[in-house]
Formats: sequence, C-alpha cells, structure tokens
Amino acid sequence: MWAHKLLLLALIPIFGSFEADAALTRPDWNYIGCFRNTAVDFAKVQPSSAVKMTREVCRSECIRRGKTFFGLSGGAECSCSDLFQKKDEKDAWFCKLRCEGDSSQTCGGPDFTDVFQAYNLLVPKMPAQRIGCFPKDGYGSFRLTQRAKNRFMTHEYCANVCLQTKSKYFGLSDTDTCSCARSNTTEVYESTDCGWRCRGNYAEDCGADSSVAVFKLEEMYV
Repeated sequence: MWAHKLLLLALIPIFGSFEADAALTRPDWNYIGCFRNTAVDFAKVQPSSAVKMTREVCRSECIRRGKTFFGLSGGAECSCSDLFQKKDEKDAWFCKLRCEGDSSQTCGGPDFTDVFQAYNLLVPKMPAQRIGCFPKDGYGSFRLTQRAKNRFMTHEYCANVCLQTKSKYFGLSDTDTCSCARSNTTEVYESTDCGWRCRGNYAEDCGADSSVAVFKLEEMYV
C-alpha cells in the first residue's frame, strides 16, 4: 500500500510537466516568468490591426524600438521595456491564454503577463525592397526554392526563414508559401498577379497561385 502511494506521488510532477511550453526559452529570447499585470510596468505597442499577435511579432516590435524586454498578455497584447525588476512571480499556469496568431504559443493571461528578454540578433530589414512579381515556375535564370508554409505568413517570417539559408531574396505566393533564392538577379519582371494578401498580415502582398512576389533580403543587427 505505501509503495503504491509513493509511486503515485512520484508520478504527479511528471504528469504536470506535460503542460509546460517547451519553446518558452529559445536562442533568441529567454523566458523570465509569469507576472501580474500590475507588476509589469511596460509600454504597450500595437504593430498593426492586420497582424495577429505571436511572441515573434511582439519581440520584433520591441527590438525595433530598442527595448530589451517584451511582455504578452490577454492572448493579443504586446508591451516593451528597457528594464525589468523581477517580483511577484506567479506560476506559468496563470499565463495560459493562446496567442491569437499562433495557438501553439501562450501569450499571458487575462490579468497576467508572460515576460521575455530578447537577445540581439541579425534580422532582416523591414520593409524589404520589392524586386518584382515573377511566374511561379521561374523567369530566365532566376529560380526560387520553396522553404516553408505558414498559415500566418508575413514578409518578416519568410525573410527570417531565408536568412537562415543565407539567401539573397525571398518570395511569397499562395498567401502562405515562402521561397528563397541565393543567386543574384538583375532581371526585373512585373506581373499584375501578385495581389493576394498574406495570411498573417493583410497589409502585405503574398503573390498568387501562379506568381511569386519577390523581395531583396538585407540584414541588420538589433
């Protein structure tokens, strides 16, 4: 009987760990903790009404403002700060609302904020210089290789994907498909068929079903 009870007690923390978010800390940010909103004196920012909130979106907005810390609350609110004094920390259970733009991530709670520290990294310059609108099957010597699909696709997401492959151009098509090219091109081709909106940001164009909106990939440190 006692052995059976001890076994159950030993299993409790293991089962509880299944609720943890494995991506809370990663190379471009460090998770600080879950805090009451009243303990987080950050300035709220809103990238655009067309952008669905994710940790990546919030981090990008804060580092562009020169802020080291970023916070997410209510599933859709982003805030930034230069400094953060850790206090009144709560269990991550209070920060379990899913992000509007990525249901695999949590973005705080109704009265609680997930706080992260962003690291300085090489990032793509935004907005990117548009090269043109190309047929999906390629034009001349210019070829794009499909790299990713995302139901919340944006220019910045695709540029980051292509940055990892040391590409010089990124292209978007079908509202959710990202392609990359390493080779230089001096060719310019402009079709009128690149007006489909990106699923993650309706203010941006993401090509069409038969054509790719192509942009130059430039880098900057933040």
